[in-house]
Amino acid sequence: MVLFVYTYLLLSFCRGLNCTLFPCSWLSQRPEYMMSRLLHFLFMLWLLCCSFISFAQTHFTRLSVDDGLPNASIYRIVQDKDGYIWLGSTNTGLLRYNGYELEAFDVLPASVSNNMLVPDIDALVMDHKDQLWIGTWGMGLSKVDTRTGEISHYSDRPESAFVLTSNYIQSLLLDKSGVLWIGTNKGLQRLLPDGTFQLVGQADSAQPLINQRIWSLAQTEDDTVWIATGSGLHQWTKQDGLSEPYQAFDQDSVNNEIRTLFAQGNKVWVGGRSSLFQFDPASSEFKSIPFFDNAVSPIINVLETDQQGNLLVGTFDGIYKVSLTSGVFESFADGRQLLQGINVRSLLVDRSGLLWVGSREKGLFYGRHQPSAFSDLTQWGPAAATLAKQQLTAVKVEDNFLWLGSSDQFHQINRKTGAVLSLAMPARVNAITRSTQGELYIGSDNGLWQFDENTQQLVQLDAGQSLQGTQWQNVRDLVSLPDGSLYLGLWQNGLMRWDPAGNHQFWLEDMAQQKVGDAVQVVQEIQGKIWVGTRYSGLFVLDPSSAQLQSLANLIPVAQALDIQCIAQGPDDTVLLCSRSGLVSLDLKNPGISGLGDSISAAKAELLGAYTDVQKNIWLLSAQGLSLKPYQQERLITFTEQDGLNNKEMIFKAFSVSKRGNLYLGTAGGLSIVHAELLWLNQHKSTTQVSGIWIDQKKLKPGIMQGYSSEIELKPGESISLELASLDYHDPKRNQFIYQLAGVDTGWQYSTGYTKVNYSQLEPGTYQFKALGSNQHALFSDKPYQLTIEVLPLWWQRGWVIAGLGLLLLLLLLGGHAYRLRHMRQINKLLQHSVQERAYNQTVLETMVEERTKALQDSSATLSLRTRQLEVSLSQLAENNRELKRLNTLKDEFISTVSHELRTPLTSIRGAVGLLAKKAVTEGSEHYEQLLQTALGNSERLSQLINDLLDLQKFESGNFSLSFATTDMKQLVLQALDSIAPYAARYQVSFQTQLAECQVVADQTRIRQVVDNLLSNAIKFSASGQTVAVKLTELVGRIRFEVQDQGCGIPQNFRSRVFEKFSQADGSTSRKAEGTGLGLNICKTIISAHHGDIGFESEPDHGALFWFELPVAQA
Repeated sequence: MVLFVYTYLLLSFCRGLNCTLFPCSWLSQRPEYMMSRLLHFLFMLWLLCCSFISFAQTHFTRLSVDDGLPNASIYRIVQDKDGYIWLGSTNTGLLRYNGYELEAFDVLPASVSNNMLVPDIDALVMDHKDQLWIGTWGMGLSKVDTRTGEISHYSDRPESAFVLTSNYIQSLLLDKSGVLWIGTNKGLQRLLPDGTFQLVGQADSAQPLINQRIWSLAQTEDDTVWIATGSGLHQWTKQDGLSEPYQAFDQDSVNNEIRTLFAQGNKVWVGGRSSLFQFDPASSEFKSIPFFDNAVSPIINVLETDQQGNLLVGTFDGIYKVSLTSGVFESFADGRQLLQGINVRSLLVDRSGLLWVGSREKGLFYGRHQPSAFSDLTQWGPAAATLAKQQLTAVKVEDNFLWLGSSDQFHQINRKTGAVLSLAMPARVNAITRSTQGELYIGSDNGLWQFDENTQQLVQLDAGQSLQGTQWQNVRDLVSLPDGSLYLGLWQNGLMRWDPAGNHQFWLEDMAQQKVGDAVQVVQEIQGKIWVGTRYSGLFVLDPSSAQLQSLANLIPVAQALDIQCIAQGPDDTVLLCSRSGLVSLDLKNPGISGLGDSISAAKAELLGAYTDVQKNIWLLSAQGLSLKPYQQERLITFTEQDGLNNKEMIFKAFSVSKRGNLYLGTAGGLSIVHAELLWLNQHKSTTQVSGIWIDQKKLKPGIMQGYSSEIELKPGESISLELASLDYHDPKRNQFIYQLAGVDTGWQYSTGYTKVNYSQLEPGTYQFKALGSNQHALFSDKPYQLTIEVLPLWWQRGWVIAGLGLLLLLLLLGGHAYRLRHMRQINKLLQHSVQERAYNQTVLETMVEERTKALQDSSATLSLRTRQLEVSLSQLAENNRELKRLNTLKDEFISTVSHELRTPLTSIRGAVGLLAKKAVTEGSEHYEQLLQTALGNSERLSQLINDLLDLQKFESGNFSLSFATTDMKQLVLQALDSIAPYAARYQVSFQTQLAECQVVADQTRIRQVVDNLLSNAIKFSASGQTVAVKLTELVGRIRFEVQDQGCGIPQNFRSRVFEKFSQADGSTSRKAEGTGLGLNICKTIISAHHGDIGFESEPDHGALFWFELPVAQA
């Protein structure tokens, strides 16, 4: 059997009489070389058999028989402008792939194929007129007009429109001038834009090709066309025509066969039977690119560049990589080559960077070849790698150690040496944490444990302790605060603060009794607070400093916080909750909740964990994989096995983050490490297409490459089904769609993976269908696919039928109307006379009514005028009355205030002078001096009152003038502070100053008066021991003076009257603070005269701040 397979594979390497492995005639002349190559081939075949199992690396997906692709050879892969992948294959002809299925298209007219033959396709080219040129092996050349679907065929038969040198076409090239180059196994031809043919290098020409078999064609930037033949390389230019051949080996060497070319600028990469070369046209030299270990490279079939600046080399033994920068072979992340043992015949890097690989008889592969962002513990050693394949229930990563928990063991892995320590546990490990004091704690189903790192032993803490007879051994979560305190989530026994001395604290300990099945599911520390998520009771927050537990049901209703699985710090001072409602965000600054994206809810996956990285991206763990929500983006990117994750099913809270930001995840397949810096996100926006249309379960046949028409017409009662395709192929099962049929769907419909939309029983009319598709990372296309669906009406709903019925009805109505019109005319004749008589009477009556109406209008106008005059007079009287009342009130307040302010100091002066006059006090004694000071102080108070009244009189009479001069404001304020210091000492009030150097042009005396007034007011309204803040600052073009006291503030109802005359918050004679209420009014007048502003700021019980601003210079 094995020999049969070997023989079959050997024979399959030959096509007809043309051997691709080695020329048959040459083998008959060189039997020793034949044996060498045969042994080499058998060795390669052995590698193929041994490595066949490993070719399907995690990076690649294979399309096989199950996907509708038999074991065919894929010789050409192209991507059209819409994004479809087209395959030129053997046995199955031309295929189109949409991510879900392959569809075959005819490329031969029926007269040639007889609807039976399927050509082997070796070359595909799309020209500037949207015409597809298809080169076949043995069945000539076809041209398909993609707009009309018309197929033209050309062959080597004499009756062909133009005759080919051979029906076996190996390569096609459309150069920059629009010339189509056709390379066959028997020569080279050029098809000019005018439709004429030219032969190039035929055997009997002056400059023949060194070998008539054309393997590959390429064009460099200087418009030179390069021709790879079975025995060497040629170049062709419009000026010089065909060049002499270039050979890298001896003239008769079989290694001169060149199988593929790639143009880079004006240089050419050349792939041959045993080596890769870079050909320099200037020197006509082949520069050999050394293969790994200086070995002979496998036979090279195809060259292609990727988006990372590498040259991909497709060979008989997989794919290798050459850096276009260094020009040397380099290894991939997983080894030297990709798809080891696969005979690679075609390569394509599509617009998204996905690599497509066509093989010989192994079908089609596609995948990415960049370094994977997912890894395991293989590099840590065999013991760690074996352990990492177990299902883990707890993970914690530190600088030197990785700590893991499972259902019955606790593990320590040394990150530097890979050494593994495994200790048996009596129950499942749920959580691992380290306190600030360095102790390592383990929460398990069997209580709280501690790992002694000195003795390398596990110690159970509080063994046998119980809470009111109930064991609290089920520790589901652990949180350690910076102060060393440890908080435990005890499942159905609530929350506990564990104390080494046994003085524990408990909260929610009876929750399971109050609600059957209720439990604490997650405990998390955020911003110094302990957040507790429960199954049925919602969300709680514990303040460790006060030991007060608060329910947040007022912020997030319990209905939205059921079954909380995770709590995490979110971006921008938010808290993330995983509940039955999906992912919920709680804003800590402006308390409120919001959902995070429809895509998260649409996934309907139970969220098991959440984490926010330093870039504010949100990571989510679920049974559907690892998801990433980029900061301030709506897309949700989910990573699964297709991206390199060992298993998409995450384990509840089994994850940890290293200092470098790498995620260590516990999955159903073991431990998976996510290297965030290597994570690749698909930023390619694919196009959305309808790849299949069914009408009444019958599929329509699309035109080749042009797809379906943008308009579909349905007969009455017909149903329609639309197959959607988002043409990004990384993982089509995760591509998403939103679609809507206007007038039928109430909103945008959502689906994932293969989507077939069905509509039936559509009412007659015109409908617009729109669809948007995304790639596997939820990036949607910008332009929606649009399809117009016209549903025809039934026969009786057609326009001409409705128009006929309408015309008939109109005729009936006109006939009835004519009959009724004749009848009405007879009645009108009888009524006409009566109408004329009544018209005369009506005219007389109207004349009388008009005269009386005019008289009434005149009377009404006079009355209205008198009424308006009376209303104006009453309004003026009311306004005058209010003003008199206000003046009377002001008079009373003024008399009361002035009499009080005059009586108080006069009484003090009279009392003091009276005692002195009676010599009741010894002259020169301390009491004598106090009496003098009392009389003097109250005299000054009377003087100040009189000055205020005089100033007020000046302001109101207009005799007020200012003397402007340059004034040093800082010195002025300091002088005022020195002057008022005794007054402040009397009230036991101190000053706090912040004075800037600044000058203004102002009346120094008046500004000093304002400053003194504001300072005295602040002192009067400050309590004993309080401080008055004085601040002087310089602004742009202005200065600002502020006085801040710590008194009781200004009442709300008094603020509008602060700067009015005689205004005081406490106007009674028993008020605490003395004064006439004129000071602030005078201050406002002085500041306004300086073109400045004055104002205040005050909150009840928080004092008042009075300020004024003056321009530096006066206008």
